[in-house]
Amino acid sequence: MTSDPDLRDALLVAVAKQGDVAGRDRLADIALEIGRPGLHAAAAEALFLAGDRSPNRAARFEQHLLSGRAPNVAIGMALAVGATGDKTAALTLARSLYMNQDRSALVVPLLFGAVFGEDGLDDEIAALLPDKIRDGLVLAFNGDTLAPRTLLDPLGDFRLRGAVIDRLRKFFESKPKDPMPVFKKMS
Repeated sequence: MTSDPDLRDALLVAVAKQGDVAGRDRLADIALEIGRPGLHAAAAEALFLAGDRSPNRAARFEQHLLSGRAPNVAIGMALAVGATGDKTAALTLARSLYMNQDRSALVVPLLFGAVFGEDGLDDEIAALLPDKIRDGLVLAFNGDTLAPRTLLDPLGDFRLRGAVIDRLRKFFESKPKDPMPVFKKMS
């Protein structure tokens, strides 16, 4: 593999989109490995971007989403499961994630992936969320408005929440800039 992350990501997406089933299965293997979170996240993301429906491949990620994988890896896996997994299994996973206080923010990338997945899955996952969060995400995902960064505050661990907002940043308001401190001249 190359040390250039942009080239690496492009190669992984090419394998996912142009490769065969064995190539996509190998990407799932890479995503499930331990040790290089950037590579694992990029492999899962490539599977999401390819959109090749494979309930068996997506099911391999489910237990890892419930455990303590690095946020960027778990987010890539959630996107892939939502877009490529079985509707019943993805909905069951969404319920489990939502009930897991530490991992509940992963419902958001699972929901976003589901927008590209089986018909109706996104609506069923969205129905699990509180009205305010669901309505804010629907408006943001439809391009009507940007969701406030505080929208996901009720969901899970702050590091995971922050990583979800960062990954889906085009749907959330920008982080406010810290004002420049004013120094008074000492006399």
